[in-house]
Amino acid sequence: MINILVIDEDKSTQETIKALLIYQGNVSEVYATTQALSSYSIYQRYKPDLIFLNSQMLNHPATEALLAMQKRSELIITMNSAEHVFCLVKSYAIGYLAKPIQAQQFYLVLKQANLKISQRQQSYQDNYDQIRKSITEEPNNSYISRLVIKEQGRIRLIAIDQINYIVGAGNYAELHLFNDKLVLYREKLSALQSQLDPELFLRIHRSTIVRRSSVSELHPNKNGDYRIILKNQAQLILSRKHKKELAQLVSH
Repeated sequence: MINILVIDEDKSTQETIKALLIYQGNVSEVYATTQALSSYSIYQRYKPDLIFLNSQMLNHPATEALLAMQKRSELIITMNSAEHVFCLVKSYAIGYLAKPIQAQQFYLVLKQANLKISQRQQSYQDNYDQIRKSITEEPNNSYISRLVIKEQGRIRLIAIDQINYIVGAGNYAELHLFNDKLVLYREKLSALQSQLDPELFLRIHRSTIVRRSSVSELHPNKNGDYRIILKNQAQLILSRKHKKELAQLVSH
């Protein structure tokens, strides 16, 4: 699935592009703006795979930022004059669309863009798989020291030493870091637990794993659970089903 950003001062052009994309099964979201300045913040937030850019915005002060997007996204230029941006199309855009946009021309250029995006995503996935495999097969270490996080446009490495506690969220695990940031990792909690050193981390709830050294206080509740307070004042629950882990926390 791909995200698309349309940057065009002409709202009718925006609506035409959206209408032509309706039946494209690989399109997840379409974002649109009439302002070059706001386009950069939209890009930073949603990181689109494909950008439709109005040629009239090429001379805007934000042009450099917009063109920098092309390093991580495919670019199609919409214009009133094909001659106006021929050299630019040749240098960095995958193609152009003359206004008013015709369906046949649109789908031809879109097909080229989809091919480029597919190749880029496959290369990105191959690199991700290779990095993750190399980390999980680190010699002389039965537990992982880093997690490989695949995000749109980049691959992130999170050191295990950065993790304060972990909360399960279906097929994902929420990594709560010491810098108070939250990172989503695509792995079920039980699978992730088996990769973590039990001397460092402890399962205290069906949906929670905590770093042993982060625990500051334990408060018993009337129902048999314990309220755990971490050094950063975050509060977790140690369920009565994990009572045996209480002794491990106290003796650590």
